[in-house]
Amino acid sequence: MRIRNWIVTIAIGLLLGTLVWTWVIVSYETDYTTNNTFVGSDVEHEVSDSSADSLVSVSIESGTETLGWDQLSVSLVVGETQYPCSLTGISTVQQNGSKVNTRLTADGTTFAIEVDATSEDSFVGLDFSTMKEVDVSNHSMKFSKTDIFLGNDSVAMIVTNQSFSELKSIPNGTFNLDDSERLDWYDYDFTVHRINPKEQVYVVQQAEITYKLQFISYYNDADESRHIQMLVAWLNGSQLPAFDDPTLIAESPCIIEGADDSWSPNQSITILENGIDICNRACSVEISIQYQGVNVKTIPKVEVI
Repeated sequence: MRIRNWIVTIAIGLLLGTLVWTWVIVSYETDYTTNNTFVGSDVEHEVSDSSADSLVSVSIESGTETLGWDQLSVSLVVGETQYPCSLTGISTVQQNGSKVNTRLTADGTTFAIEVDATSEDSFVGLDFSTMKEVDVSNHSMKFSKTDIFLGNDSVAMIVTNQSFSELKSIPNGTFNLDDSERLDWYDYDFTVHRINPKEQVYVVQQAEITYKLQFISYYNDADESRHIQMLVAWLNGSQLPAFDDPTLIAESPCIIEGADDSWSPNQSITILENGIDICNRACSVEISIQYQGVNVKTIPKVEVI
């Protein structure tokens, strides 16, 4: 009888433990990547049928973090149309039918890339010079699930004493990583069974170009795993061919003015039309902001008149 009670007690304990573990996993909510909150307002003059109207002003309402434009994405949504905005006046063309989704961040020079690495039996290749999917026989980096390898003509080093935004030139160090081993790019959180990218920047050299790269997530907007998100930018060498590709790069429909090198608290920016008539009469504008691939706290819509 005692043995039976002991077995029942253990079984109940295991069941309760499983239920608690399942609840922790299912109820997990992705953290905001910044605690800053934002507020938008209409600018003080009427919109017209021109394509150069100032539409909205946006500022950090609360929070103390200074945010790099290379890690921010800003767009306006009017009706069902989304208009990407940038500091430089260029943005990316939406990519369809590829396992590599590439877009420019708000600084107009850094690429935010999401790779669909869900395949169980094949790798997805990425070419940094074009920022597009390529055959795995000719890649800068390849991906499958958590496995990431450099290309056979790529070498890299890891930088931990500078952030992605701070890194402006090739640091002193040795390019000691190659395609012989998979990259040690993440930590595993056993408490919630999540993969978290390490706080480090990769400097990757291939042919005549040097890049900087940071992994920012293993999950997409729907919190599905095996969708690797990263930031990639030119650091040194020949001009990046990607910027000359009209199937990837286009004029941005809206431009950001009044910005410093980064977005600091209490700094206000203005978003203007850039050759496209987004609002030619009173309209409701939704301001969409992402930081490190995650939507910031909701910003109320702005009524532009």
